[in-house]
Amino acid sequence: MAVISDPSTLALIFGALMLAGLVKGTIGFGLPLVAVSISTLFLSKDWALAIMVLPIALSNLVLGFEGRRFIPSLRRFWPVVLALCTGLIVGAQLLSAMPQHVFLLVLGAVVILFALAEQLRFVLPVPASHERAVGVAAGITGGLLGSISTAYGPPVIMYLAALRLDKAEFVAAIGAILSVASIALIVAFSQAGILVGERFAWSLAACLPVGIGLLLGKRLRGRIAPEPFRRVVTIALFVLGFNLIRRGIA
Repeated sequence: MAVISDPSTLALIFGALMLAGLVKGTIGFGLPLVAVSISTLFLSKDWALAIMVLPIALSNLVLGFEGRRFIPSLRRFWPVVLALCTGLIVGAQLLSAMPQHVFLLVLGAVVILFALAEQLRFVLPVPASHERAVGVAAGITGGLLGSISTAYGPPVIMYLAALRLDKAEFVAAIGAILSVASIALIVAFSQAGILVGERFAWSLAACLPVGIGLLLGKRLRGRIAPEPFRRVVTIALFVLGFNLIRRGIA
């Protein structure tokens, strides 16, 4: 459970990572949730999470520096960034002491909540007077949830969607916030003893199957109807989430 040595397990993990990348490349979400949810079938929590850190960081850093509004976005949303990074650091320390069965229960709940939010797609408007306070709350929530699943983006993305930004501002803000948070995730997991030694090397190696999946997903994007595929992924996340909870209770 702790070390990846069996060839069949290695092949399954490679497939899970490539599948997660394909999902992300096709519909734009699901990379950490799909990968971590499947990887926990074969790996301990520390291994399942550590493997995803560098692929997620790399994809977010590429997104962050693609736009031309990186610095302006950070100036506007620095409270969100600070809250998100704080949540990741605190959450990583809590995670290191969390028993495996509790981790499975919490991860299962996170996956189900994300799938539900994706299915309902509700967006609550945020008044300008409450923008900073709601942003801090979204950042803290994203950081704490992200330390459990490495999926720290959804609460922040929901917050940014509620601000009704134009497309360019929205993409720039997501890229800036998540790229800085990626660095914080690496630091947080390293300090907590999760992303160290052999796990760091495996996380670096995991960039290959995830990258292949992302490229395949981008090619697939223009050839399939995105909404049916999105629904299939959402249903799969519900199944994975309930299975994680079942394993946590068992």
